[in-house]
Amino acid sequence: MTLAFGILSLAGVLLTGCATTTSSSSLLRGKVISGEVDIQLTVSDADSRLIGPGIAGAAIRLSSVQESSVLIAKAVSGDDGSFSIELTPAQANRNMRLLVKADGFVPLRSTATLPVPAGKQLLILLEPLKRDRQEQGR
Repeated sequence: MTLAFGILSLAGVLLTGCATTTSSSSLLRGKVISGEVDIQLTVSDADSRLIGPGIAGAAIRLSSVQESSVLIAKAVSGDDGSFSIELTPAQANRNMRLLVKADGFVPLRSTATLPVPAGKQLLILLEPLKRDRQEQGR
């Protein structure tokens, strides 16, 4: 009986540790950094790029895949490029359009299933605008 109880307790700990949602919300964490191409990746919390410098003031917008005009959530990256977005259970675990914009960078438009699994974060790489594209935008 002690062995069975120990196995059930271990299973409970493992399942609890893997949960990314609570009854009230899910937290999507990530970072916006400069890169050679625009891309969004799901990376481990231990990824070294999450420690380096980021892009401050990037606007992150999540919208419905079916209707891009339907805003689900939004955030602005902090001084180090990091951000977090709370998603309700109704918003979580579904495909969303991701739009990320920052001054001096090419906007990222992508589709992703969010939030990411426990122990992971969303890493967003934005390509710097070329000098001639920056001047055309003025």
